[in-house]
Amino acid sequence: MPRDPRQHEASGLEEWLDDELRFAAAAMLRSVSATGLVRRRPAFAQTITPKPGSVVASLVFGDYDPEPDYFFHWLRDSALVMDALRELMVAGIVGEEGHARFADFIRFSLSLSHIDASKARPDPESVSPSHRQFLRPPADFDQAAGERLLAEARYNPDGTLDIIRWARPQHDGPALRALCLMRYWPLSPCNDSETRGHLQELIIQDLGFVARHWREASFDLWEEEAGGHYYTCLVNLGALVHGKTWLPAADAALAEEASGPLTASLDAHWSDRIAAYRARSDSPDGIPGKDPDIAIVLGVLHADLPRGAHCVADPKVLATLDLIESTFAASLAINRQAGVAEAPALGRFAGDVYYGGGAWYVATLGAAEFCFRLADRTACAGDAGAAEALIERGDAFFDTVRRFTPASGELSEQFDRETGAQTSARNLAWSYAAFITACRARHRVRQRLRG
Repeated sequence: MPRDPRQHEASGLEEWLDDELRFAAAAMLRSVSATGLVRRRPAFAQTITPKPGSVVASLVFGDYDPEPDYFFHWLRDSALVMDALRELMVAGIVGEEGHARFADFIRFSLSLSHIDASKARPDPESVSPSHRQFLRPPADFDQAAGERLLAEARYNPDGTLDIIRWARPQHDGPALRALCLMRYWPLSPCNDSETRGHLQELIIQDLGFVARHWREASFDLWEEEAGGHYYTCLVNLGALVHGKTWLPAADAALAEEASGPLTASLDAHWSDRIAAYRARSDSPDGIPGKDPDIAIVLGVLHADLPRGAHCVADPKVLATLDLIESTFAASLAINRQAGVAEAPALGRFAGDVYYGGGAWYVATLGAAEFCFRLADRTACAGDAGAAEALIERGDAFFDTVRRFTPASGELSEQFDRETGAQTSARNLAWSYAAFITACRARHRVRQRLRG
């Protein structure tokens, strides 16, 4: 539920951000190497104990009763969580122990590339009859080998293959992990040659996958539709742009060849009709779909292109955010109750129905982070006034998140479109990561403006 307005006015945004950042850091870190937990799925005859280096998307046990079961290590979520950990290390909030967590993450991630799927196939007789319909089809196990293991969306956090039917393949995970680890590389201890070697191996492995498979269709960020997606295309381009010096000659040539077609593909997502980027290039323009989609903005943040189209300074991305904001201002009841100074709470995309299609913390926080990062670019260009205006816009999104964050500080996946009550996965690691990276973006631009 939203906070009492009197409580909302009682303390300033700065104080709340400081408090929530400390809480979010601690809550997110509990999802990394959660080796003290045991997750039992008796219907699937499974007992899961997370290994060091795994990242559990949500530590709250759920069986869709009503919370979903997010006790998995997602490639995407884990990369975003570890990138937020890197930000905490840069900020001095996490010390040397952060390197140990990264070392575990790197070892665990490499182990996932060597899973023997033939040993993961369950005996159907051991699975509850009511749950056999949810098992992966036999052909799915046959395909989970070699490089194709990198197209898995998620794994069990004990390092075993996920046996449950899911949206596969997904091709954003290797790109996001490579981006995270390339950003971590300058921080990694030079005297730890073993971890540095594994780190380099993992980066090259992931970049090689992107260079060889970027043309292939996959499921989207939201795990709902197979096709060509702006988000996946952009993070793949971002990985290859930032990673071109990492790759051996053969893959480097493939990466160079991919740059032009990837950019052209992204350009094709623009729609003059809605004056925004579309989430899918293969959705015919003019036919109602999921647009606008916050995945556009998240892709720009996660790929972090240095310049040109599809970076934070691309005016077409800002136009897309404007459309997203106006869409959810009108469609979510909680936004019609908001104060005039507040930005709207944002959902994922138009027409979303998952768990009621409410507002998402990662969506609203992504909008805030975009404003701060665009403000930073604007400040670098010498326009301090425009930068300050963008900071105010980002702070308005933070104020909205504050309004729908309980006094405990906990962040779920969604908050209800009618009541603001938290729904879907509780204590979602990605929500905490999104809060951390938005806070750090705000800190950087404010530091720049202070000189």
